[in-house]
Amino acid sequence: MAIKIKDKGGDFAPIDAGVYQAVCYGVADIGTQESKNPAHAPTRKLVLLFELPYERAVFGDKGELPRGTSITLTQSLNEKAILRKMLKSWRGRDFTPQEMEGFDPKVLIGVNCQLNLVHEVKGDKTYANITSIMPLAKGMTKAAQENKALYFSLDEQDLSAIKFPENMPQWMQKKVAFCQEVLEATGGAGQGPTESDPDAAKLAHEEEARKFDEQSKGGAAKEEELDVPF
Repeated sequence: MAIKIKDKGGDFAPIDAGVYQAVCYGVADIGTQESKNPAHAPTRKLVLLFELPYERAVFGDKGELPRGTSITLTQSLNEKAILRKMLKSWRGRDFTPQEMEGFDPKVLIGVNCQLNLVHEVKGDKTYANITSIMPLAKGMTKAAQENKALYFSLDEQDLSAIKFPENMPQWMQKKVAFCQEVLEATGGAGQGPTESDPDAAKLAHEEEARKFDEQSKGGAAKEEELDVPF
């Protein structure tokens, strides 16, 4: 069963703030996570991973590859949901009633976009957070995806013996290992991440996503000019 979302409510300096061309190479369901705000109920989360083709770095013996970033969002297409606002800006239109019945985010893998990255300082660290996702401007050339595609759905897993993709970052594996669904399935024991290539997290995802706390304001261009296949 694919992920279906319905209307229900490092070692590197941070990437400079600004607008970047990007390619979505990963979509991962990390289960229901507790909120840092005790007033908010736990929600099921989705991570979108992006590579920045024109921001390069050398990753050990893997050679030069695009740097990466990600965003973690609640799995909801509610009218006020940040995920819906992000997708609306990216695709240049809102969802139809038929699409609201269930949207499979797997179709995002390989799709180009532009990301607006804004710096946020927490303590002695600076994070480059995604604040909006936009389609490519008219005339921009699409970039090819370089990282191996990453797709993970809890609905396709035996929750007592999860098999993580080898290129799934360790921080994401740990989130999944102790999400509400896995804890319920294992009687509170959780499910430890499997052993994987220690460079996989760095290769697949450079910077851990942080809580998104701003609303996107992406304007919609005409649909026929966007060429966004979802």
